[in-house]
Amino acid sequence: MFTVTVFVNPTPEIVPLSVTVCSGVVFAVTPANVTNGIVPNPTFYRWGIPTYSGTMTGGASAVNVATTISGRLLNRTNAMLTAVYEVIPNAGICDGKMFTVTVFVNPTPEIVPMSTTVCSGLPFAVTPTNVTNGIVPNPTFYRWDVPTYSGTMTGGVSAANVETTISGLLLNRTNVVRTATYMVTPRAGTCEGATFSVTVFVNPTPEVRAMSTTICSGATFAVTPTDMTNGIVPNPTFYRWGVPTYSGTMTGGVSAENVATTISGRLWNRTNVLRTATYEVIPNAGACEGKMFTVTVF
Repeated sequence: MFTVTVFVNPTPEIVPLSVTVCSGVVFAVTPANVTNGIVPNPTFYRWGIPTYSGTMTGGASAVNVATTISGRLLNRTNAMLTAVYEVIPNAGICDGKMFTVTVFVNPTPEIVPMSTTVCSGLPFAVTPTNVTNGIVPNPTFYRWDVPTYSGTMTGGVSAANVETTISGLLLNRTNVVRTATYMVTPRAGTCEGATFSVTVFVNPTPEVRAMSTTICSGATFAVTPTDMTNGIVPNPTFYRWGVPTYSGTMTGGVSAENVATTISGRLWNRTNVLRTATYEVIPNAGACEGKMFTVTVF
């Protein structure tokens, strides 16, 4: 009698696996014995280029030198895509059956610098649009810090990852255009994109205080608000006004549209006492309309 001893090496038997990753981030799948099937130690893997559910790049093949299935995939769309790897495990001389590793590749926001123009004291809102402004998954949330200013300005505040629009309200109390630059970080699910800038051009809004002048009946008056002396007066600022109200009998007051840089007119007081004419004037600088102020003519 003699004995025959048969050494039976284990053959890997691994169930399909999956993993979720952000575009551009390395994924790694390491099958575990029992949990994922029969995984001798060591087991090496080989695979070909994956198949994609849509436009994607980065998938590469590998030979029997890896103990982990890994790679880096780029999903440059705004929707989740999948890459399916067909993997053959090998333990020593024993090849196992092919199994699949499905990689769910979530999109990572990629947004180009943006800008908007607003009047001082009015809210602005910037909503990045997919394709037009880069890769914008739906939904994408944004966070930002207090902006940096090109000059004296107030109102900028920070925001956390709860906003789908970059918005705010800025006050430019000067007579020239100022800028506020926000550094914004986008996030879609767990995928955080690179920071991009939103530059807000804040045009000044006229703020003119009540003014007055004294003339003789039949003479022409002219009132030209001056920056700082009479408030905030951007250059140029145009004015419009309606027919004035009088304290008594008087004639000559007429209205004017946004073509005058000076408030002017000619009034007649045909009585023997002082009269007043009060104009309600609305200033306008570009697209920025200021609050009404009065010009009282004695």
